[in-house]
Amino acid sequence: MIDNTIQNYSQAVQLIAQATSARAKGIIRLRSYVYGDQYAGRPNYFTDTVPLWEREPCIVYNVAEDAINQKVDLVLGEDRYPAITARSVWGNDNKTIDEAQSSEIDQCLAAIESEANLKVRFAEVLEEASGCSSAAILCGIRDNCLFVETFQPEWCTPTLARNGECLRLDVMYGYIDIVQERTLWKAIPMMYRRVITDQQDITYLPVEIRAGFLIENYSWVPQETINHGLGFCPVRWYRYMNKCNVAGRIDGYAIHRNDMDEMDALNFSLSQRHRAAIYSGDPQWTETGVSPGEGPGAKGRPAKVLHPSSPFGGPPSEINAPHQGGYVSMGTRSNGKARKKGPGEVWSYTNPETKVVLHTLPGDALDALDKNSKDILSKLEAKFGVVSLDPEKLPKGNALAASSMKKLMRRMFASCDRIRSDFGDNFIGPAYAMLLRIAVGTNLELPGIEGVRKLIEDMGDRWNWNSPPFELSWGPYQDPDPEEESAIVQTVIALQSSGLCTDKVAVTMLKSVMRIENVDVYLKELEKSREEKANKEREANELTANSDHARQMEMVQTQAALKPKPPKAGKQ
Repeated sequence: MIDNTIQNYSQAVQLIAQATSARAKGIIRLRSYVYGDQYAGRPNYFTDTVPLWEREPCIVYNVAEDAINQKVDLVLGEDRYPAITARSVWGNDNKTIDEAQSSEIDQCLAAIESEANLKVRFAEVLEEASGCSSAAILCGIRDNCLFVETFQPEWCTPTLARNGECLRLDVMYGYIDIVQERTLWKAIPMMYRRVITDQQDITYLPVEIRAGFLIENYSWVPQETINHGLGFCPVRWYRYMNKCNVAGRIDGYAIHRNDMDEMDALNFSLSQRHRAAIYSGDPQWTETGVSPGEGPGAKGRPAKVLHPSSPFGGPPSEINAPHQGGYVSMGTRSNGKARKKGPGEVWSYTNPETKVVLHTLPGDALDALDKNSKDILSKLEAKFGVVSLDPEKLPKGNALAASSMKKLMRRMFASCDRIRSDFGDNFIGPAYAMLLRIAVGTNLELPGIEGVRKLIEDMGDRWNWNSPPFELSWGPYQDPDPEEESAIVQTVIALQSSGLCTDKVAVTMLKSVMRIENVDVYLKELEKSREEKANKEREANELTANSDHARQMEMVQTQAALKPKPPKAGKQ
């Protein structure tokens, strides 16, 4: 008979923790504060065996995750994902390519976006980097199609060039392998390793983690080697809002890196309010004048609300520990007795000296906790650059209130503008270029790929794979307001009529109204359209003038023919 108890599980977990780097542990901590499992393993919040601040809060508000989701949606959501185009290449003064070739390249970029499912993958990258400071993608060809897959940054150690290009990526993480030894199950800590370079992608056989783990003390045997031979490492490493470069730092700055203590304060404040509300709704009774053991009511038992609940679902086990907290938890392991109480339960006493007192909280007892929670939450939202859409906070009733809400949203949009600039320049553009580079280098068949090859050839030394000459055009944050758009158009008409506005200023003002991607390119097209219109009008005027002249000559000739001729001389 097999014993289902897993041996050495705790020791395996400890060995993996010892083999995990301080940087990886820091990123893991950042991730836990995003997804709300930073308190896992603490005692139940409703127990009284440890101080309150050592328990697991019963309410964990993932404010960082909410902020990240809002920003990712505003930056890369529906109708906001940027259109990438080569129009700026033919539209500039260098005249590198013509409009037809630009359209061909745009067709290739659109094919890459669709084939590699970039809208989904890039949203994953931005979400990962926002909460964990960095993110990595691997680009390649699988089943004759381009693909992109993401890595968790705590697993990865990149080697970066000065321009941000990834020269090498080391991927390592520990995991527990459950094996059977005769009639016992045993947990063995293992280390996974993968190395990606400019020529190879090597996955090694996992090794068992021993005390004092050092990578150089192990003989790493390749399990699978892919000789891609691209000549560059097909990995893009993105550091979220990196600001200035710091020697030895390979990560960016997660949005909540300095606010985890405030997030703790919010969770404990919300939990304390909830705990107080529970006790206020079901307050404590005290009795005096009652003999020990006297039972004035029916007996029951404490609730076991979270007994079957576990973090990974299913029944709890040694590798899937039960929850230690929850929204309602009253003694999950208690087998003691309790007195029943409720509208249908009657307590009776024979001693006339008995006193029963119900300890209730005053009506405003929760106000202080409620105000404290809202104050902390508003400060965190301001720090994260998001605006709460709580219906209670939405202005109502008049145009002034709506205007105030728009001003509040502008702060959020301004924050997203900075993210768009950083993410576009340091990730989206280079990621498209890397996929193009793979497609060109492997002769992958894509629509419009010949236009890309010609552009690379024509630009020569000016071509840069890390910074391709493409332009991103971002979608609007909000649906257009017809009244505002009409007001903008009327203002531009008035300014141009009075001679106070140049064409460039007018087109810039109308950019959002007319969905103009590139102001300079649009001005050139506008000038070309005006010239064509002027030429047509000139040709039409010339035709009209020639027609009028011919008609006049015909009338003169007709009149001359009808005019009476003078009599001939010498005849009567």
